[in-house]
Amino acid sequence: MKNNQTRFAILVSGRGSNMSRLIDVSKQDSDSHGSIQCVISDNKKAPALKTARDKGIKSKYISPGKKYRTRLTDKAQAKYIKYLKKNKVDYILLAGFMRMLKPGLIDSFPNRIINIHPSLLPAYSGLDTHSRVIDAGEKTTGCSVHFVDSGMDTGKLIAQSIVEVSNDDTPASLGKKVLEKEHKIYPYIMKLLADNKIEYENWKMIVV
Repeated sequence: MKNNQTRFAILVSGRGSNMSRLIDVSKQDSDSHGSIQCVISDNKKAPALKTARDKGIKSKYISPGKKYRTRLTDKAQAKYIKYLKKNKVDYILLAGFMRMLKPGLIDSFPNRIINIHPSLLPAYSGLDTHSRVIDAGEKTTGCSVHFVDSGMDTGKLIAQSIVEVSNDDTPASLGKKVLEKEHKIYPYIMKLLADNKIEYENWKMIVV
């Protein structure tokens, strides 16, 4: 499969900073980074939906259902699966998608759903990462790209990037430094996926 035939979907819940970066990189060089087929959000007011449309990528809100706050209902998940398969995507990239995925979706795209998290996993999974890092007096933090499983940020690690924590860092300033790393590492991993260079079984985590 040629790189420009590798098809990606992006799932978002908010402003979509990483999504925007991935779209820009893909459009600049689809031969290396594959093509983004669609963006889906569980939040109808997510700024990312308009951003994607403005960049020429079709975007769609699919309701997560009302039963859970942190997961999709089974009915909603079925709609996600149907739409993703309709668009014939090879990989799903989570970019600030604030819901844990259940086995139905994960099993439909085995080892082909990827997430980025703003910490050096397995440390500081979940929310409020930067505040927790500072409160703990950590000297380093960073971001991690990993395969998605049914746990919270527990999937097999693909790559990490390290950031130094300064004595005067605030959650906002630290978040900005980590996000700069995210904007570099995620497109790089996207390229490796498009090149078919990442095999789940044999992959060993790298530092970028």
